[in-house]
Amino acid sequence: MKTVLLMRHAEAAEAERGQSDIDRPLTAAGVAMAWQTGLLLQQLGVMPQRIVASSALRTTQTAVLVRESVAGLAPPDFSSADPVVDIQRRFGVGIPVQLQRGLYGAAADTFADAARYEAAPDEDRILVVGHNPGMAMLMCCWSCSAFSVPPATLAVFQFSVDDWLEAGRSGCRGELRLLIRNGQIDRSHGTPIAGE
Repeated sequence: MKTVLLMRHAEAAEAERGQSDIDRPLTAAGVAMAWQTGLLLQQLGVMPQRIVASSALRTTQTAVLVRESVAGLAPPDFSSADPVVDIQRRFGVGIPVQLQRGLYGAAADTFADAARYEAAPDEDRILVVGHNPGMAMLMCCWSCSAFSVPPATLAVFQFSVDDWLEAGRSGCRGELRLLIRNGQIDRSHGTPIAGE
């Protein structure tokens, strides 16, 4: 059984004058929502073994917040002069985090490939953090349903396969087990997970 957690980054600030889109940080509300999402995962025992995220600042911050809240660590402080250096310092311990520039603005199939090709064969759970519209398209495709994917939405899919390369391939349907939106479990989608 392989489990893929898909997450859209949390709420990002508007770009400041001269700031590129890739450098937009999370808002205070976005930080809180990403942290809450990680706490929910921890409470449900849904712990990723690896995280792959777009290298955009907002997805990187989202990945760090989920990683640290799932692990029961203190929240990071993103107010330093160089938040990227702060983030990199935190990557040394715990759940491995891989940042990939190719996931910035990626299509649904690119996010699916990140899950399939970046997880180690002996791992069973991976979290992929990315952007809309590709992330929303993949969530809706794998669930065979249409729903809104606001910032910080997280969907958990289980695949009855032993090989990551088979997860989400045509003919291999995943089961939507959990949907978290707006910091809460959305009970209108998914099937219950133990502890829910």
